[in-house]
Amino acid sequence: PQSRDTMQDRDRLQGESSEELFREYYGRALGQDVIDKELEWLHAGLPVTFRVNRSRRGAAIAEAHLSARADAVKYLPWCDGWQLRFGDVGEIKVCPRGTALHEWKTWLAEHGRRGIIERQEAVSMVPLAVLGVKAGHRVLDLCASPG
Repeated sequence: PQSRDTMQDRDRLQGESSEELFREYYGRALGQDVIDKELEWLHAGLPVTFRVNRSRRGAAIAEAHLSARADAVKYLPWCDGWQLRFGDVGEIKVCPRGTALHEWKTWLAEHGRRGIIERQEAVSMVPLAVLGVKAGHRVLDLCASPG
């Protein structure tokens, strides 16, 4: 049999969202101001990031296009990748036609279908950046998606 306190805790927890529970638990441990900043960061959308596959025909043209569009994309030299300067992964999925974000969505989709670019989160680019993989090295990629 469950104790009265355990049953009361269970009943209280069923009415609270996981975010409320997170805020309560970690707020006691770290302070509410820290948790508020962390939750703001967690709710922010992931930027749209990608790499150019230089071994594909059309890659040089794609890179020239990207380099000429510093208003919309920025080069990430630490990982040899690119990032849109606006929008995020969630927004690009539902952006309306006729917007700048939709134009980039279309460009990314077309170049992705042709194998010229690979969409990849910046954090997933870190291993390659720090491993220093060179031509002739063999790498076993155990990830579940392209990259």
